Amino acid sequence: MRLELRKISCDVLVVGTGAAGCSAAIAAAERTCKVVLTNKGTFGHSGTTCLGGAVYAAALGHADPRDAPEYHFLDTVIEGRYIGNQELVKTSRRRPRGRFTIWNAMG
Repeated sequence: MRLELRKISCDVLVVGTGAAGCSAAIAAAERTCKVVLTNKGTFGHSGTTCLGGAVYAAALGHADPRDAPEYHFLDTVIEGRYIGNQELVKTSRRRPRGRFTIWNAMG
């Protein structure tokens, strides 16, 4: 099997289509950069993009009225097997609703 390679030029190359990668791509594009966003699989069906609704449900509180950013923190730390930097996770949960609302509006 022979692969066909293409050259693509860009100002910013973003590797990963999870929340961080998509946010980086959006921020660069808003600054008029030509952005290429790459993913290891089919967009929306690999990595964490396909888990978006479940991953952020507690932060948004729309799945269960008892959900809150504190539960999002616990979900992130526990499901991440305590590997992640917990101080960074705390920082990311302080203002989650605004960022998630923007992502939700973008589809």
